[in-house]
Amino acid sequence: MIDYDSDDFRFLYGKTDEELNDIISNYEITIPVQGTGRNSKIEKIKHIKEYCNNHGIPKSKKYISDDYKICSLLPDVELFKADYGLEADTKFKTNSVSEIIEYLDQESQGEKKLAIVENEIEDEMQKEAQSVKKYMDDYVSNLQKVEIKPTIVWKDAIKSVDVSFQFNGDSRPIPMSHKGAGYRRLFMVARFRYLAEKNKGLSVVYLIEEPETFLHPSAQNDLLNAFRELSEDNQVIITTHSPIFTGATNIESVILCRKNEGSIYEHYGTNAREVFIDRIVNELGIRPSYNLRDCHEKIVFVESHNDVIFYNFVCQHLTGLELLNNDKILVLPFGGGEDIDSFLNIDYFDNSGRGLYLIIDSDKCQGKFEKQTKRAADFNNNKAKGKAYVLKKSCLENYYHPRAFERKYGLQEGSFTFIDDEESFENLEKYYETIIQEEESYDGVFGID
Repeated sequence: MIDYDSDDFRFLYGKTDEELNDIISNYEITIPVQGTGRNSKIEKIKHIKEYCNNHGIPKSKKYISDDYKICSLLPDVELFKADYGLEADTKFKTNSVSEIIEYLDQESQGEKKLAIVENEIEDEMQKEAQSVKKYMDDYVSNLQKVEIKPTIVWKDAIKSVDVSFQFNGDSRPIPMSHKGAGYRRLFMVARFRYLAEKNKGLSVVYLIEEPETFLHPSAQNDLLNAFRELSEDNQVIITTHSPIFTGATNIESVILCRKNEGSIYEHYGTNAREVFIDRIVNELGIRPSYNLRDCHEKIVFVESHNDVIFYNFVCQHLTGLELLNNDKILVLPFGGGEDIDSFLNIDYFDNSGRGLYLIIDSDKCQGKFEKQTKRAADFNNNKAKGKAYVLKKSCLENYYHPRAFERKYGLQEGSFTFIDDEESFENLEKYYETIIQEEESYDGVFGID
């Protein structure tokens, strides 16, 4: 391979984070403060390489010794087949035995626990050998030494690992192989959560085939949450027929595989957004849980769970009625309509013949007012019983009444002015906090709760 001649810059990918930080400090290399991943190892190496290239640090061909094998740079890969629910017990045993063997191997090196045990055993055996030699000397005259050296293979100490469950009412633990596939899949969910914690920061690639097999929809959601936790530090790639997993994935990360005299692979870049989503919906259908929600007259979609709480609070104070737990109205957080799941849900409920109303932030502070207005117009034109409204002010947070803030913080009436429709604040909370702190510095009468 071609690498830098200088020891400081050679084999950057094999250096620790601390070593890279020392290089950056010693050579006064600037790392830009903007940009995602600026603190990542890859980002640091990128700017160190730029420094080397700009300063003519010489390179030459280098031989990769055993200490620097290419495989050490690549992430580990874990493969889980579609029938993992059936073989979870066996696979867990295999993985666990491997982990134990690795542990035993580590502990038998240097001055670790098992190495000390080995030395003690050998010492005792040698004491025995010396005693035996004394008796043998009675029979032979030219014996110099007797050596008794045990062969210790720690990995042979572990032959298997058994997995059992004991629930309420069970008289004894039941082997996992005797439980149903559903339990074994739930064990897989717990196993993934364990791996997420164990392999934190190790960048493992998990290849998972049809994780929804044998799982109830609610359990699929549990597994989905486990995948999200796992993906914080690792790469998770799944094949699935489940709208639950597909709907929770960014459209840019979805590849659609269809059969038409062979396999056809499509992704977001090959089609218009809505055309691509339509094809996914046609392939996968609607989430099973939504087919059961047919008793409501109206559906209210909001962006997040916090908005659900807000609208319920408004209804309580304006009408005296609860918006939630209402037999006639269904309130669903849907993430702003930008993902597959949102598109699928809206399309389903629109086709059900019910009224559908959307209230959209104007997002003036982000320069999205025209986009949101067009989005509302398109919705109104395309949905037979739908109506979309764009807020006049920048966002929903700007609709808190100034008098409410004054009562909250014990301010004199008039301390806050109304926010004009054309005003926009990216962070309204910071705006009000600034005013409150300024008032506090004048009279010291009140403070922020």
